Amino acid sequence: MGVAGSNPDFEHSENNVPPGPDEMLETITPHRRGNTLDPEVRNPALKGRRGVISIFELQAKSAKLNIPVNRVVEAVRVITSSFRVIPFHTQPIIEHAFELRGILGDYIDCIIVATAVSLGEDLVTEDTRILSQRKVLEEKYKIKIHSYKDLVI
Repeated sequence: MGVAGSNPDFEHSENNVPPGPDEMLETITPHRRGNTLDPEVRNPALKGRRGVISIFELQAKSAKLNIPVNRVVEAVRVITSSFRVIPFHTQPIIEHAFELRGILGDYIDCIIVATAVSLGEDLVTEDTRILSQRKVLEEKYKIKIHSYKDLVI
């Protein structure tokens, strides 16, 4: 499943401290075993997959927010060691991404949704553009799109 880590409206926490790997990983699941996520307690909606494009977007958003590089490196390391990472250059993902350009303006968002569609899996995102088209995307592609709040509340 792709997870769109991007939220154009994201702000730092109340004390203006950028989130570190622990905070980023808490978004995925509150349970870890050592340096990896405990596969027995992962949220079933997440199914243990991440798209490479989501890791790219995590890095880009972190750079934009001036999150220290060591925190980003650690977050990426934990994600790649805890989940099966899905490439975004397969034919079905590319075909779906091109089709999604008519619904979503941002091509990166298209790749993220196309990854979930191609895998037939739910998508967890905080991206406001994707969430604004949730009903259309769910109906057309028969996937569920969740916001983080959907999973923790």
